[in-house]
Amino acid sequence: MIDNQRIIRTCYILFLLTTVYLLSCGKSANFVKLDAPLRDVLPQVVLTVPEVKATEFGHPIQFVIGNEKNRYQTGIYYGQAWYKSGEDKQQSFDYLVHFPDAVQTDRYIFVPVGYNWGGTGIFYYLTAIDKRNLIGMNSAYIGDRIKIVNVKVIDTDTDTVAINYVERDAGDTYPSANKRIKKLTIEQNMQMVLLLD
Repeated sequence: MIDNQRIIRTCYILFLLTTVYLLSCGKSANFVKLDAPLRDVLPQVVLTVPEVKATEFGHPIQFVIGNEKNRYQTGIYYGQAWYKSGEDKQQSFDYLVHFPDAVQTDRYIFVPVGYNWGGTGIFYYLTAIDKRNLIGMNSAYIGDRIKIVNVKVIDTDTDTVAINYVERDAGDTYPSANKRIKKLTIEQNMQMVLLLD
């Protein structure tokens, strides 16, 4: 009888310890600590061209951000990515990464990235990057030729961030400084929600 009670107690203690361990592992799996500041980590990130444009290209296109600074705008890194078109011709597009506006939650880095596929448009997306492997996971379209004001973390637990930016009016080449700031939240599933003032 005593041996059975001791076995039951031991099993119960082992069960509790295992449960605590598994719960702690679950929480720590969502938290990723970077070994360097964001400015040093972001150049190593692999991004995928947003899905809408990738469909037009006919296949997904990935590229490493790199760290070539824009000569004309402080804090913006730019680059050129190459891909093969349907006729096996080498094509390229430009991208702009707004490094100072990058924010991080426990698991993701969020950074605005602008793409220019030729012409006058610069199409901005807020991109989520998985900190475990430094690969862009998803993007939410923000707008064409916008002026980014800032990106802020709203809720770390749900990986929700807000992006404030100025839109241009139809017919304007770029947004003017005195336009009303538009505020959006980007939720964990990269869905955009308009914030009211």
